Amino acid sequence: MAKDSRVDPGGKIRELLEARELGAFDVRMYELNDIVAIGKERFERELEYLRRPIREPNDILVKTAIGKKWAQREWFDFDYDASKFTNTIFQKTMVPDGEIKWNHGYEFVIEIEKNGIRSRFRGDTMNSWQTTLNEFVRRYADTYLKESVLCGKAKNGKWQRPEDSPWYIVLSDPDNYTGVQFPSYITDFMEVVYTIGNFIPAPSAFQSRGSGPSKDYWDLALMCIYNYYQRKSGDDRKNEASTQTYSLEWLLVHGEKTSNNAEECKSWLERFKTWEGFVEQYFMQPFLENDKKPGSPPKELWEGHFTGVAEPKEDKHFKQFFENAAKGIQKRGALIAKEYEKRSKEVP
Repeated sequence: MAKDSRVDPGGKIRELLEARELGAFDVRMYELNDIVAIGKERFERELEYLRRPIREPNDILVKTAIGKKWAQREWFDFDYDASKFTNTIFQKTMVPDGEIKWNHGYEFVIEIEKNGIRSRFRGDTMNSWQTTLNEFVRRYADTYLKESVLCGKAKNGKWQRPEDSPWYIVLSDPDNYTGVQFPSYITDFMEVVYTIGNFIPAPSAFQSRGSGPSKDYWDLALMCIYNYYQRKSGDDRKNEASTQTYSLEWLLVHGEKTSNNAEECKSWLERFKTWEGFVEQYFMQPFLENDKKPGSPPKELWEGHFTGVAEPKEDKHFKQFFENAAKGIQKRGALIAKEYEKRSKEVP
């Protein structure tokens, strides 16, 4: 099968709508089923693990890590937030004037052409699992992973992984685990991280946020977007703990290669005119301080996040992040599913 001629996911989406399951549907398993179907012999052990049902909470970590490894371009070249399934949702609910186009591998984008100018939007995962889970593992690895797969502790007291193996490689092998289950607030989040409530279509420049000072945290990205619109109306909201204002420049510009990213994203945000327009078009209400008021500012994913450092520093921060992000994802997924169903019934 040619990579740019995937089966139309419309039938599956209709099936999920009828079953009231679209908002909570795991796009990861839908995509991996296709990958499993074409998997090569040398991946047989991992294929077998993916085929079997989840038997214990840690299984979702292993499956997620295998998917992360396989997603690389030198492997199968796919991404759940850029899948044809996800882009079909985007087109119906968030970018109705766009057209789905094949990008590369198993990835797709939404294209809009207006007044001779072409814009491309790729799927982005709002709440990443890697930043927070990796930090959790660095602190508590010996409880959940065998010391034989670790490389001792660094001077800061945190566990180290082999230099040539990112944490997702370590986590992708079930034999590396001690048998102690990761906390339920982590595994529960991992169950919903690749559902539609955690995906948005955005310009590629926006995705540089993952390598900047925000450490890929969605509440910080939202605060930068909120402040962009507030500045237009002359009402900035600043980080009270410092003179640094959360801005698109702070979020996206990290050197010469990314110097134009903020300007590129401003043209995207102008599509929505206002913060309320952005919130309503992208269903961001569950990530606001008051989800009943689209003009409300973003809420923190853990207590003190807007006035502290980007990464979690206390045990309670991990729990608050995973629980708050999962709750927001689930609520947003339900909103998107409701909108998809509504627009599907409209007469063209």
